[in-house]
Amino acid sequence: MTFVSNRNETNYTFLGLDFGLARMIGSHGFNNPSAIRDRLFSSWNVVLLKEKRKYDVKKFMGLKNYQILIDWNTNRNLSVPVDGLVINGSYSLSEGDVLDYIASLPEFPMKGMGVTFVVESFNKIEESAYIWVVVFEIETKKVISIARKNGRPSGLGIRNYWANAVCRVIKSLDKQL
Repeated sequence: MTFVSNRNETNYTFLGLDFGLARMIGSHGFNNPSAIRDRLFSSWNVVLLKEKRKYDVKKFMGLKNYQILIDWNTNRNLSVPVDGLVINGSYSLSEGDVLDYIASLPEFPMKGMGVTFVVESFNKIEESAYIWVVVFEIETKKVISIARKNGRPSGLGIRNYWANAVCRVIKSLDKQL
């Protein structure tokens, strides 16, 4: 899929990290599923907001009319079940899985285009984060662009370790997405 051609005339809302389909792989790196959901999911989204210059989705995607509304995904992430969140086996999503997921989302409180990062996995075994970057029409939930990206984690502490992987995903974005 290709990126919408009139991106300078369209309003975009960045919704942050969506952990609705995510798995944390490697129990040695993720030993408290409740804390991951209740504290870290929010913390990983908040860092995107607090450190806007480092996590500059607007810049790397070449967007002009842009706002951030991470509360949408942050609130929804609190309802992710902890059972099965942390696994030791393989896990992947297909493009169809992500398209179905976007289509099933509840109604959004805004209009224009949405940009969300559907997290597939934070994989401690492979030392990689896998994230689906999705651009979609908010009113119809029609996906305009979808791409599976990955980033290598680094840093001290679990929050910074995986936040750096997200940063690498953002820096890998291009204006053609």
